[in-house]
Amino acid sequence: MILRYPMALTLLLLSAASCSTPAMAEDLEEDLFHFFDEFKHECVRNCSADPGPRECRYRIRLEWFMTMSKACFDCPRNLTDCFRPHCITGDGVERALLSVNRQLSGPGIHVCEGDTVIAEVHNFMEMGEGTSVHWHGMHQVGTQHMDGVSMVTQCPINAHSSFTYRFAASPAGTHYWHSHSGLQRSEGIFGPLVVRQAADPHAGLYDTDQPEHTLLLSDWFHELGATKFAAHHYSNGDNKPKGLIINGRGAFAPSSASDPQTPRYVLRVRSGLRHRVRVISNAILNCPFVLSVANHSLLVIATDGAPVVPIEVDSLIIYAGERFDFVLTADRPPGNYLLMVAGLADCDSRFTMARQSAIVSYAGIDETPLQGAGNPAYSDMLGRPGGRQLNPFNRAPDANHIDVTSLRTPAGWPPADHLTIDGPVDAKFYLAFDFEVVNNSRYHHPAYYPISAVRKSDGHLYTPQINNVALHMPPAPLLYQFDDVLQSHICNNTDFDPSLETEFKACHHGLRLGVNKTVELVLIDKGFTFDASHPFHLHGHYFRVIGMEKLGKNVSVAEVKRRDSAGLLRRNLDRPVMKDTVIVPDGGYTVLRFRTDNPGVWLLHCHLEFHVEIGMGLLLLVGDAASWSAGVPANFPRCGSWKGPGPDRRWQQRELRLAETHRLHMTALGLAAAGAVLLAALLSVFLTRRFGLRSNPVQNIETVSEAVSYGSLKAPQLTF
Repeated sequence: MILRYPMALTLLLLSAASCSTPAMAEDLEEDLFHFFDEFKHECVRNCSADPGPRECRYRIRLEWFMTMSKACFDCPRNLTDCFRPHCITGDGVERALLSVNRQLSGPGIHVCEGDTVIAEVHNFMEMGEGTSVHWHGMHQVGTQHMDGVSMVTQCPINAHSSFTYRFAASPAGTHYWHSHSGLQRSEGIFGPLVVRQAADPHAGLYDTDQPEHTLLLSDWFHELGATKFAAHHYSNGDNKPKGLIINGRGAFAPSSASDPQTPRYVLRVRSGLRHRVRVISNAILNCPFVLSVANHSLLVIATDGAPVVPIEVDSLIIYAGERFDFVLTADRPPGNYLLMVAGLADCDSRFTMARQSAIVSYAGIDETPLQGAGNPAYSDMLGRPGGRQLNPFNRAPDANHIDVTSLRTPAGWPPADHLTIDGPVDAKFYLAFDFEVVNNSRYHHPAYYPISAVRKSDGHLYTPQINNVALHMPPAPLLYQFDDVLQSHICNNTDFDPSLETEFKACHHGLRLGVNKTVELVLIDKGFTFDASHPFHLHGHYFRVIGMEKLGKNVSVAEVKRRDSAGLLRRNLDRPVMKDTVIVPDGGYTVLRFRTDNPGVWLLHCHLEFHVEIGMGLLLLVGDAASWSAGVPANFPRCGSWKGPGPDRRWQQRELRLAETHRLHMTALGLAAAGAVLLAALLSVFLTRRFGLRSNPVQNIETVSEAVSYGSLKAPQLTF
């Protein structure tokens, strides 16, 4: 045996020599449980005294875990047990989750501007999912392949493997990181990312800027996000969050007043000092958060990392993906005060009244008595009645309701403003969206259960789209495998027949933009279906918010264009605020302007998880493919569809020819089928009257459906 197969023996010996021994595997596993302390990491420092730059290394372990697991022992009856290693409490309700280093929220990354972040992400998810991590707010100039969007800037990180992100920490400010694969953000893969700077323009307004004063807010389900998504899209399940969490903690309403509650997050402050507080919204569904602190005002100094002229308010509303920084002055009698967060829209009093609180505890005061007191009534957590509120929800601004277009960038910041504000606009796009009444074939088969045949109570589902087109992710990362994607499948609404708005359309929805151009986007929320304001996030860039207005309960695209032509769209060009995430009022518009100075493939999308997952986004293709892939390493992971041996070009061209032949064939077939249906209908009437016979309506519906689906498009249509 050995003599007959010497090569096999050699390979076996080499394999044994190269594989890890059990001891080595155990060492690796044990090493991956040595998690970093986010508050004591070597890169957490005073950036004015030690600006660096440094290389900041982090190891991130993603895996399935449970809230209120055996790691929690007797929590919450024994509050000390709630803080044991690996004890994830959430809001006290047991559920499976995706944990990051066996904690919730994931560990914060706190660095100085110009540091290099090196994050080694290990995928230990036993179910085999791929993943990716997006560094929300990082512009990734020169490192576009580190943006972390599956099938746009990278391949998914497969189970049992790892991927190391390496990028410059820029721009400064409050940001965060989260999964950009499927619904993993709703399952727990998210954490803060704060980039401090040596010369903060607002440094004189606060005395402390502690990592512990970073708050990550999230709505929270009591089941898997995937379960909620499937129930809502394929049946009659709701899309309403049960509760909220603050830094992964909180207390859900107990079944009995005597039941112990899991602990809330505690912000410890010192009397007389001004504390900088950084707030991040990881909202998954349509759940804007109202934030206020009992008996304290908020001095807002930044949003999405960019400084603003300070403004004092009593409460602020923060939407999915947004960030706000405020100064909290500890000038009240020493005690414990509630920082209150209440959900609006799908979290409001009509539905779940989702709410949560943290405790602002003055030094020397025991917060334990307040831990078991429960959250106040929902109506008492909406901010001071009559108080000033920043970033209002779905209403026109007034003296007490201040929208973000009223915010101003401080004079002289940034020192070299590369954004063109006063110059000519090189390109303008109207991007309109709503929940469209179309037979989205993923959720409403046009023959078997069309949207018109399903009652709302049984799962009648509208489709969120931009310009009546859904984004379907490409089969390979566009950034560096552009030639592996059929160019005919990269489209926008101009590639379809405009007379067929009621037909479902999907493709790799994209806009091609030149480099170093000034682009204006007019985002329009038509608002005909629901009162739901969508927060939009742009990767790779800041934009200026130069206009925002709610025009009514709903508005047509034609009306917005008419107003724009007449000079009636409000635009502010006096130091408009810089952001990367912004709300679009329902029945209104938001006008953005930015400079395309960062070549790449950048996602612009609604930051509500269910919406982007079914197509509410588009790709901004800035520059050409050669400029995108210039900085991508030669050995960067590649992926995509596989169709057997043979040159790629041959089967791509063959697929195009087949698609065109099929389209022409189905058009002809559709006309013939329409004639046949008409003839059959006439014959049916005759036979019914003569003999009482009946035709089969389901078969007729399917035939007509196929004829319309294939015969109406100007460009090849992706089928799902």
